[in-house]
Amino acid sequence: METLIDKIIEAIQKSADEQFNEFAKKQLLLIIDEIKEIEENADFEDVALIMIKHINKYHPHHTIIVTSTHAELLEGERSTGIIVNYLKD
Repeated sequence: METLIDKIIEAIQKSADEQFNEFAKKQLLLIIDEIKEIEENADFEDVALIMIKHINKYHPHHTIIVTSTHAELLEGERSTGIIVNYLKD
């Protein structure tokens, strides 16, 4: 499965191969390297913002659980709201 960044890079490379001269292609390859570096060095907040932006396409009762091996989109049917009665100080 390709990541969003992989799809963006693939689209840039395809466009470069079809439309640009050699100098422009070299410049695009430098940009692709920068994109890969940005992805590699992204911190938790950067990645979380992408998920938050995406989940807002749905209604507010959705939750995303992400682990190191899969992601799950859940839809809440019922909620008690926040209950703090049993929290210890």
